[in-house]
Parts: sequence; C-alpha cells; structure tokens
Amino acid sequence: MPQPAGTGNLSSNPLFVNAAGDFHLQPASPCIDAGDPASPLDPDGTRTDMGAFYFDQAGTPAPVEITLTPISPPLVIPAAGGAFQFDAQLLNQSGQTQTFNAWIRWRYPN
Repeated sequence: MPQPAGTGNLSSNPLFVNAAGDFHLQPASPCIDAGDPASPLDPDGTRTDMGAFYFDQAGTPAPVEITLTPISPPLVIPAAGGAFQFDAQLLNQSGQTQTFNAWIRWRYPN
C-alpha cells in the first residue's frame, strides 16, 4: 500500500462507515491492524487500528453473502418429504480470504 510523506500515513480510502460522521471502520478497511505496533493491543486482542474507533474482530461475522436459487421453481415437496436442487452463490464482500462452514436448514410454517 503506498504511503505518502510521513511515517505511517496511508493514501488509500480508510473505508469509514460514513465519512460524513460515522468514523467506524468497515470490514475491508486498510486501517484495521495498521496502527502503531508499539501501541497497546485493541480490546479484541489484535494489533491497534488506525482511527478514532477500533474495529472489533472478536465474534464479527464474516461478510459473506449467500444466495440460494431453486433450479426448477416452483418448489413442490410432497408431505412425505423430497429433495430439490438449487444453485448456491457465495459472495465475499470483505476483500480478504474468508473461511466458514455453512449448514442450511429451513422449515416451512405448515
């Protein structure tokens, strides 16, 4: 990442939630874990972040969007049960490698 004049300065977008007033960092922010390594760790135990607010990485869900689309809609599953096929699309919105497990189960109201 290019650094402008001055030690520790970044020239890339910090990815604030809203630069007009909410200076919390988004998950793909280059400011996460980019603070002074001599500073105390953030409350989540990671290297300090740059900015007014630290990004809490403890228990933060991975920013992965999952979309399931039935192959032959409409789905009709008999009372005795059945199976159907669908396409799954997983979109990683973080810009970083994500590792996760997905278990899919749903129940119709009736």
